[in-house]
Amino acid sequence: MISVSGLSRSYDDGARGQVRVLDDVQLSVKEGEFVAIVGRSGAGKSTLLHVLGGLDSGFTGDVVVAGASLRGMSDAALSAFRNETVGFVFQFFHLVNGLTALENVMLPAAFGGAPADAQRAREALERVGLGEKGARLPSQLSGGERQRVAIARALFNKPRVLLCDEPTGNLDAQTADEIIALFKSLNAGGLTIVAVTHEERLRDAATRTIQVPSTQLAAPATERAVSTPPARRRFSGFRKLVGLQLSHNVRASASSSFGIAMGIGALVFFVALGLGVGRVVREKVFPVDAKLVEVVPSQLAIGLFGGKLDQAAVDRLAALPGVTHAYRKMNVRVPAVSFYDGDFFGRRVRMGIEVLAVGVDAELVKADVQQGDFTDAGPGNPIPAVVASRLFEIYNKTFAPARSLPQLSAAMLIGFRFPIDWNRSFIAPVKGVSGANGAEVVGVSDRGLLAGITIPLGAAKRLNHEYNADAETFTAVTLEARSPDEVPALVAAIKDMGLRVDDQERRLAENAGAAVTITTSAMALLSALICLLAAFNIAHALSASVRAREKELGVMRAVGARRSDIFRLVLTEALVLGLFGGVAGTLIALGGAAGVDMLAARVLPDFPFKPDTFFIVPAWLPALGVGLGVVAAVCGAWLPARRASRVDPARVLAGQGA
Repeated sequence: MISVSGLSRSYDDGARGQVRVLDDVQLSVKEGEFVAIVGRSGAGKSTLLHVLGGLDSGFTGDVVVAGASLRGMSDAALSAFRNETVGFVFQFFHLVNGLTALENVMLPAAFGGAPADAQRAREALERVGLGEKGARLPSQLSGGERQRVAIARALFNKPRVLLCDEPTGNLDAQTADEIIALFKSLNAGGLTIVAVTHEERLRDAATRTIQVPSTQLAAPATERAVSTPPARRRFSGFRKLVGLQLSHNVRASASSSFGIAMGIGALVFFVALGLGVGRVVREKVFPVDAKLVEVVPSQLAIGLFGGKLDQAAVDRLAALPGVTHAYRKMNVRVPAVSFYDGDFFGRRVRMGIEVLAVGVDAELVKADVQQGDFTDAGPGNPIPAVVASRLFEIYNKTFAPARSLPQLSAAMLIGFRFPIDWNRSFIAPVKGVSGANGAEVVGVSDRGLLAGITIPLGAAKRLNHEYNADAETFTAVTLEARSPDEVPALVAAIKDMGLRVDDQERRLAENAGAAVTITTSAMALLSALICLLAAFNIAHALSASVRAREKELGVMRAVGARRSDIFRLVLTEALVLGLFGGVAGTLIALGGAAGVDMLAARVLPDFPFKPDTFFIVPAWLPALGVGLGVVAAVCGAWLPARRASRVDPARVLAGQGA
């Protein structure tokens, strides 16, 4: 069953250099034997046992157990060997405190190919006389009962060899006798047992005693390959272990998740705020169509090098590559006032204001015209007028409340008529005679003149001609490109014609958007730093947890866990912390955003362009928040997980042993 030839093992003991614990050991154990290994403390008994059990692979020589050669085995193969071929019983039991007796017995199934069979675990407990105590925690069991649970765990996968390290060294005499009787019973059933002991009673119960360092010589047995556990591990037991490890230190786990939650919450909150405010700037305050280019005359025109926006220039602009439409604009180049005295939607109003007007091609605003066809009906008839939606918003949110005027809707304004006196001003005297002509609101449009009214181009030409103003050149031409991608080339062509592009509003929109972006980015960066600190906190907490749990990790290695399993266990703990923190932080952010919107609706005045919500939460943002929480936690856990995977089970499990 066991054949050892030329086994040597040395350790680096710092100041003393290499210390040889085992030197050219020769050993043979037959199948079905009960062998007791005895010797003075420090003679290498536990080291020999760890080598036989695949816990210590740093040896030289040949070691064959149950036909499997341990020399040069990979970590995965050694883990499978420990899980399937041998079972360990330790002096200090090494049960996982948060698991019940039944769950402790099933621990090997979390790392092996066998299913987590509760019935088989109950049978193992019944075999050691604890069939009724499977639901109890280790703290609820006596020392002898805990050792019996450890024996049942060792028997769970039906090993061929049971390796015991001082199994009665921590028990009273009566309990020790009971455990020895149990070993004799197991051996009588054909199980091979190798026990390291100082106890005379256990030595007497064995069928053979071996003195270390003196050993018996035997030829090596025939080697055979050891199966490795399937790549797919049983999830239920592993999940239980993850939950257990997190529950061991609730305060540290909560602190780590809280840090992640705060960072992710702030990040999601400020990104959503930036997206929301940015949309208000782009769509309401400075609505800019990315396909439109506003062309105006250059400030300096020399001869044939351009500068005038006459019909010939408009034709050249319309013929530029990529242009689909050219919309002409002409300011009414004489002053105008409106003096209103009468009923204004249920309120008596007596008020006079200066009026600015621009004439445009009907196609520019026809989509927003709700009455008539937006053409000049001639002198004596009301002029169709379109009001800018932004001006309408400013009136409702600022002007109307200040003057106690009624709030208006777009539908209310359609058909509203008001008088206009052309060539007249409240500010400065004008030359020539003035003339009266009414205007009628026919629509509300984002493309309307912000500080005045938008009228048909024909009406603007007629008024300029009547009052001897320039009625031939245009104030501006709005070009519509096929796509935003063609705008840069179009702008260059316009400048080559000696004209310039009026992008003041676009620049205002970009500057306002940039200010919002910079502010929210700074807050998002601060949030990311909080996540980084949380990652460091997780690294610290898990490092401390790994140090505190070294023996548990050693036990897991002893029952068949690979290094990769331990690495995966710690990373999964961090993933759960990050997932919980990311979800909690995202929910906190969404709740905070809803709270801010509710508070703004109640407390903030109804200012222009005030949105219904200051936040936009696209579907990707919560996913990003949760994902970043997981990434931060896993990154923080990477080094502690590597440290945990490198725990030397032989060293940590021998820390209190012989």
